[in-house]
Amino acid sequence: MDEILDLCAPYTQRLFVTQLQTWKPPLTMEKEDIPEVYPIDHINLVFVLRRLPQITEFSISYGLNDVGEDFNWDMFKVSVTDCVRLGKAILELKQIKILRVHRSNIEYKHCQALMQSLIRNRTLVVLDLSNCNIGDQGALCVAKVLLTHPTLKKLNLTNNRIGQIGSEGISYALTLDKCARIHELNLRLNPLGHEGVMGVLRALVRCDIPKELIISGCNFEEETPWKLCRMIKHNTTLEGLDISNNWLGADGGEFLCESMEENKTLIWLDVRETDITPAQLQIIKKYLKRNITGVMAEDEVSQSQPSQDQEITADEEVIAETIFKADESPEEKEKKEEND
Repeated sequence: MDEILDLCAPYTQRLFVTQLQTWKPPLTMEKEDIPEVYPIDHINLVFVLRRLPQITEFSISYGLNDVGEDFNWDMFKVSVTDCVRLGKAILELKQIKILRVHRSNIEYKHCQALMQSLIRNRTLVVLDLSNCNIGDQGALCVAKVLLTHPTLKKLNLTNNRIGQIGSEGISYALTLDKCARIHELNLRLNPLGHEGVMGVLRALVRCDIPKELIISGCNFEEETPWKLCRMIKHNTTLEGLDISNNWLGADGGEFLCESMEENKTLIWLDVRETDITPAQLQIIKKYLKRNITGVMAEDEVSQSQPSQDQEITADEEVIAETIFKADESPEEKEKKEEND
């Protein structure tokens, strides 16, 4: 093992651990010495990562792949000791910029143990804790890291059972001057609800970070679309917003069109599966194109709105077009028909 590490150390910059073997009794252990319940601690990575100082990206998932009929829930358990050791191992990587601890049963106490080490790190740019189980208390631990970390730019907390308390904790951290200058915040698939989303929206009105926000599938309620659109009107720094898989409906789509008319900074907006109308989607596309190019004809929006007695049959065209593609003007269409 030492020889392999010495050989690979100068050339290893990225390390991906997709599974970790659970503890097994050594072959030399006597049968009567084997415990009835195996410990859930995994290998101590400190001694491995200490020998790989050039690593800039590290990804790890606790668990096993393709276990078949030997499946056991113990294969996917993580101990707090594992996270303490992992935190110490990360501190050995003086050049690490990207850390992913994902698809693992990381709960509040595990997250707390890991964050206690990350507070002392000064090089991380990307922190990915997606598809874990840190909950509200774990999110508060992450918020503490935001207040002490100088270089963090991207935070991914997808699918972590974060609710109102965790969302408000992270949002409060964003409003403080000593918070890391987060560029992208991903809260996808967390049950934030209306109050949790409101915490994020209040932060976006008061501060200029993040530049990209992902709140897809976060359980919008009846009042949420209107509050969201008010934030879009007042925010002048947000460039990307993902609100897909949240219910807006026709009324929410109307609010969104009105807010996009005043917003001049959004250049990317994901509104898939929000039940807005095709006509509203076309209007939103016009405003996004205006924000990207800085130019918009005065009659573009009015042309995109169909009359009341005109049946809307453009669903397939809307799906086929990209979000940034502009519609052809009626004059261009007539010229094409004449040429044909």
